[in-house]
Amino acid sequence: MKFYAVLLATLGLLGAAQAQDDNACGQINVWPRHSQVNMPTKLKQFMFVEVPHQSDNGPFTLNIKFPPEITLLGTFSGVSPAVPVRPLKPEEFKQDGTKAVLNFPGGEFKPEGAGWLSLYIDVNTPVGEYPMSMEAVAADGKLLSKGSFTVKIYPELVNRTIKSMPIIAYYYTGIDEDYVAPFLEQMKACGVNALHSMSGEWTWAGAVPGKTVAGEAPQYGIEAGVIFFSKEIADYAQKNIGQEYTLQRLIDEPEKLTAALKGYIDHATAGKPHQAIIYDAEAGSVRADHVEGDLSEYSRAKFSREVGADHTLTAEEIFDNHRDAWMWFNCRQTNSIAAAARSMIDEYYPGVLFYIYSGYEYDFGAEKDMSRRSYSVDWNSAADTLPDYAGAGYYGTRDDLRHTNEVLDGRTTFIPADMYLENFLHEGAAPTTDQWKMRLIRTFMNSGMRGMALWYSAVMDGSALIAVSEFVRFVELVEDFALRGHLDENAITVTPKSEAENVYVIRDSRQAKVVLLNSGNRPKTFSLTLNDFKIKGYTSDIQITDLTTGEKMAAAKTLRLTVAPMSYRVIQILDDGN
Repeated sequence: MKFYAVLLATLGLLGAAQAQDDNACGQINVWPRHSQVNMPTKLKQFMFVEVPHQSDNGPFTLNIKFPPEITLLGTFSGVSPAVPVRPLKPEEFKQDGTKAVLNFPGGEFKPEGAGWLSLYIDVNTPVGEYPMSMEAVAADGKLLSKGSFTVKIYPELVNRTIKSMPIIAYYYTGIDEDYVAPFLEQMKACGVNALHSMSGEWTWAGAVPGKTVAGEAPQYGIEAGVIFFSKEIADYAQKNIGQEYTLQRLIDEPEKLTAALKGYIDHATAGKPHQAIIYDAEAGSVRADHVEGDLSEYSRAKFSREVGADHTLTAEEIFDNHRDAWMWFNCRQTNSIAAAARSMIDEYYPGVLFYIYSGYEYDFGAEKDMSRRSYSVDWNSAADTLPDYAGAGYYGTRDDLRHTNEVLDGRTTFIPADMYLENFLHEGAAPTTDQWKMRLIRTFMNSGMRGMALWYSAVMDGSALIAVSEFVRFVELVEDFALRGHLDENAITVTPKSEAENVYVIRDSRQAKVVLLNSGNRPKTFSLTLNDFKIKGYTSDIQITDLTTGEKMAAAKTLRLTVAPMSYRVIQILDDGN
């Protein structure tokens, strides 16, 4: 008996030691570092795996146990931020059934942190939930790191794009040339119809790849856009026109400003056609303890004359005594650049769309003038420069979105922007698929219903692709009324009253589409009283249809409707007036 007791105790100690070793090993993560990984089926897609840094930096093997019907097609890299930093590149990989083995040489890890493996996988798994596991093992068999995940497989993406309004994703040039086409296929599959580059055709490493997103996008029916900042225009002018041409001096010599704008755009696009040019107006003017902007002698002298100073003011004097005037001075600079860009596009790039992007219009309360101070943008006047579209983001409240749209309405079209995650350095919780889907829908409904911009494509994993796809399906249900109708808050009375902000009536003459949103985790029931509709007619009754299910509903003055958690319903009301 004593022998067996010693044996059991020894085995227990060994088991405890093994458990301690397992607990001590690093945690492998799948972007965006959630225990559940969401993927759409019937799609070749990217998956980014974060492997903890290994102190010895020796050769290792990564073993992946995939769910069924997932095939590893390849691995890729590129230049950050088009892909994650510190890429890992296997010497070889093979797959047998659901198990994939990737072998890495020594020296793969950089000193500063974890490495990232960019996988290209073909997912044909039936809808459902499946386990997935990963282990990194050293050449001597030591377990280095591991990760266990639940993979949730969603139905196919929408696989089409809307023609009537832009669904934009921002991106950076730099993905491996062989993976430009797969990237575009994923963007199109989730419904993105425009891609706007933050860096033109240039990578952050200062090179123009032979094959780029902008060069290939038209083949996929996707608009390619290039973004510029005022600082880039001034830098280009100083290098190519004259060192003395700071921003204000350029503005005061319109021919030079036009030359700088065109020269920079031609440089940024590397001669490739683009369908949109975007002015990202985010140069600040006034901060908490200092002023910013063009603080050259020329600019300060001009400003000093405007405010009636008897000498050229210093930056400190401007902050102490003239900060509001400086704010408006910089807003006028932004308008001058926008007006010059509009004219330059019309002259040299006819047919190319012109966008301005910045912050929301803040005219009231504690945030009054925030965009004027932080970004040097006053939408009240900037809209008069006649951009085709005006954009603003992120995380806007209902009031932020509606007020910005009201300011712009009639002069340009407002396209709000929403952020999935800022970049691959993000370590907090990412929005769930349903959370981002509902946020996109709500942002769309509160902003004029003319499109959406998404930050940014590289960080959009399977979960984000699904959310965008579901948002596009929603837009398809309402786009006809959204384009020709208007919101009518008085057409329907909502009970309980606290839920009125979750009900939107898009009115087109005597017809309407009613959108009901539930962003909560429990079902919600709404009572809708139809105030301004003729329920009973001479020739026919009012026709009520739930477009989300196809169900025909009985004509009634009051409708009682339940909306599932993290979901919506779209009710169409057709009143022939007879």
